[in-house]
Amino acid sequence: AAGGSTTGWGVRHADTLVSPCTPDLVILGFGMNSLQDPPDQYLSEIRQIIQTIRLARPCCEFLLFSPMVPNPEIAGFQNNALPEQEKALRRLADREPGIALAEIYSLFLALMERGKEYLALTGNCINHPNDFAVRLYAQSILDTLGISYSAI
Repeated sequence: AAGGSTTGWGVRHADTLVSPCTPDLVILGFGMNSLQDPPDQYLSEIRQIIQTIRLARPCCEFLLFSPMVPNPEIAGFQNNALPEQEKALRRLADREPGIALAEIYSLFLALMERGKEYLALTGNCINHPNDFAVRLYAQSILDTLGISYSAI
């Protein structure tokens, strides 16, 4: 991903920006800028990115991660498609070999349901993580990869 980009951007650029690097593992983090896209469209575009890269690197594996929860008090972020998009990514990861998912959205939602205030998670009060939240991303991704973050 690139800041401000959508899954459609990823589809258009996967072949030129990722495939030439001959990756063994690609970490894809799309979602916040596509938060209103229907889950079917979102998943289709994620699949297109994966297929494009696998044309050049058939054995490439993928770690997908959903984005954090955006500020629930901002009207434009309410009733977004992020929960359904994360569920769609889960189905993809469960069905396709070589694809794993770090469920960042669910992690942040659970923290907030347990009383963590949104302002303690955000760096811009809108939709970007602060230092603490970045560590949550990192720990979740490392855990999904099976790497102990306490040893790092």
